[in-house]
Amino acid sequence: MTPRKLKFVLAEDNPGDVFLIRRAFDLEGFSYELLVAKDGEEAMRYVQEAAAGTRVIDLILLDLNLPAMTEAKSWRHSGASHFLRQFPPSY
Repeated sequence: MTPRKLKFVLAEDNPGDVFLIRRAFDLEGFSYELLVAKDGEEAMRYVQEAAAGTRVIDLILLDLNLPAMTEAKSWRHSGASHFLRQFPPSY
C-alpha cells in the first residue's frame, strides 16, 4: 500500500525560502504536495477550501510578514476558525 502524499500549504513570498522548504522535504524523503501561497489572501483561500471539505491540508507553514497578511490574521474570526484549531502554532 502506497502512503498518501502529505498536503502542505506554504504561505511564503520569498522564492529562496520556498526552495529551502522544498529541499528540506525532499532530503527527508517526504511524499508531498506543496501548495505555495504568495500572499495572505491566497493562503486563506486554501484554508477556507479545506474547512469546506474540498481540500485536504496536513500542515500549514505561514510567513507572518506576507503581503496581505493583515487579512489573513483575521482567520480566527473567519468561517475557517474551527478548522484552524487542529493546527497548533509553532514558532
